[in-house]
Amino acid sequence: MDTIAKSRVPGTNASTPPDLPLQTGGKRLYSKLRVRGDSFIRCFLFLVFVLAACSSEYQDVTIVIDDFRFSPARFDVQAGQPMHLVVRNQGRETHRFQTTFSAQHRVRVVSESGPQAGSLEQGMSLAPGQRLELDLTLPPGVYHFRCPIKGHRGMQGMIVVS
Repeated sequence: MDTIAKSRVPGTNASTPPDLPLQTGGKRLYSKLRVRGDSFIRCFLFLVFVLAACSSEYQDVTIVIDDFRFSPARFDVQAGQPMHLVVRNQGRETHRFQTTFSAQHRVRVVSESGPQAGSLEQGMSLAPGQRLELDLTLPPGVYHFRCPIKGHRGMQGMIVVS
């Protein structure tokens, strides 16, 4: 007579013979998955630390132009720390963005037709839907920005760097 031990399947009346090769293979599979899982976790943690180390300490500032005002009209940033400034025209009128730090920095205007290089010395023109992006590091001081278009007189603001 066959002397294979039978085990009961919990929750049923059926009894089944143990499947030793499957259990052994299952343990190997679990072991492989656990090793792969550990490798995945290690790789994931490594990527998190690398990305954290690579991420710059930019101060992200966005100025929104909504018809005839800048929002925010004043903001504070830390001196000597790089800043990524985005000026986005969400209004219905074309505006110009002119600043007191204009001569020192390269600027790009991003629109549906693609990026355009320019200068802030006379003010960068921003049609509705366009945005200006600028990366800069400012020394301590107060820097003013405005829209120099006639009739847009109240459009002004300041960046306080301390």
